[in-house]
Amino acid sequence: LRLTPPRPAAVTAWRDRVLEWFDEGGFDLMVGPATALPPVAAGALAGRGYLATLARSAGRVPYTQAWNLAGLPAVVAPVLIGGRPVGVQLVGRPGAEAALLSAATRLEQRVVPMAGAAPRRIYV
Repeated sequence: LRLTPPRPAAVTAWRDRVLEWFDEGGFDLMVGPATALPPVAAGALAGRGYLATLARSAGRVPYTQAWNLAGLPAVVAPVLIGGRPVGVQLVGRPGAEAALLSAATRLEQRVVPMAGAAPRRIYV
């Protein structure tokens, strides 16, 4: 396994492209999946070591890596899909941390049940 950092020009080009999407779409934040695959069973990666765990896990979270590479603020919030909790990722423009946290808080307040209350569904 060989890990190399991305080229600075590629990082800048990716960031510029993402910011163009925001401008062309006229939106303040994007919502997308937090993971590409369902989670592995609890304990499935136990005792495998760092590199084996990283290799097994990296393909599950390609979306988080893309936004991190662009240097954009992002947060993962829970939603219910088919009655099961999953995470969605909210990505914002540079400096939009407050808006992202506010949106994530609103999602979480609607999804995470209060003690003894039934969860409300959010359809995405």
